[in-house]
Amino acid sequence: MTWRHEGWNAKPQPAPDVGIVCLDVALNLGGPRTRHLEVFAVADNGELWHAWQVDQAPNWSKWDSLGAPAAKIRGIERLTVGANEDGRLDAFVVGQDGAAWHRSQKR
Repeated sequence: MTWRHEGWNAKPQPAPDVGIVCLDVALNLGGPRTRHLEVFAVADNGELWHAWQVDQAPNWSKWDSLGAPAAKIRGIERLTVGANEDGRLDAFVVGQDGAAWHRSQKR
């Protein structure tokens, strides 16, 4: 196995003034013929961002913000992403209020 960073060179951070605190990845089943990796990142602006594999170079989408819970995301905590039985992804974070928050993928 070789370490690579292809496709990420142009997107080291979600936005010019936003840095990544932690990452997680999951397989997004997306539909009957679509399967791709989706990366989720907690950023230092207290928001959740994501990017996913695409079929054209650089092989990754642009970063897209999923926003944040009202309490914002506590940056010292990690992020966890998992798939439901029906294939939808759920991202779980800890808010600055100490509560567990999650966001579900819509179909």
